[in-house]
Amino acid sequence: SGGAFGAPRGQQERERGRVRAEEQRVLNERFEAEWKGAYDLVEEVRDVMAPTRKSTVIDLETGLEGRETPEETVRRERVMRAYSAAARALERALRIRPEAEQVQALRRDLGQKIGQLALRGRDYFLARESFQQLENHGLTEGEVNKLTDRVAIVTGAGSGIGQAVACLLYTSPSPRD
Repeated sequence: SGGAFGAPRGQQERERGRVRAEEQRVLNERFEAEWKGAYDLVEEVRDVMAPTRKSTVIDLETGLEGRETPEETVRRERVMRAYSAAARALERALRIRPEAEQVQALRRDLGQKIGQLALRGRDYFLARESFQQLENHGLTEGEVNKLTDRVAIVTGAGSGIGQAVACLLYTSPSPRD
């Protein structure tokens, strides 16, 4: 029997199957392009941060605040731009294949690195947001809380560390004294 406009039903089903296969091929190509683009961005800056110091803003042993050199700031910002672009590409890839564990793993890794770099640059809002988004990518609430606790420690939220550092900075002798 014929379908709409006189086309046999089998022919319509074959055409729908061909269209679905073409749509799947396009999605696969988009997924691969996003995944490869993200991977390439990460590889491009892999060794950029190697010469820099540790990522904490305040040394919890001494209470002293670390400062970046201008060169370290430029490197950190370059890496953050690349990591952010890579994270966006991974998000697009995950919309196509949410089950892709390798993509999820890289997205989690980038989220943690972006948060750590934001802490180093004293962008506490970005650090907290980067860490909190990791719950959407497979980290447990407890794991996310451990990361956001680092932001609270550095900013002094919920403890006296921030006030103690501010007090030390305020009461430290000036060369003019």
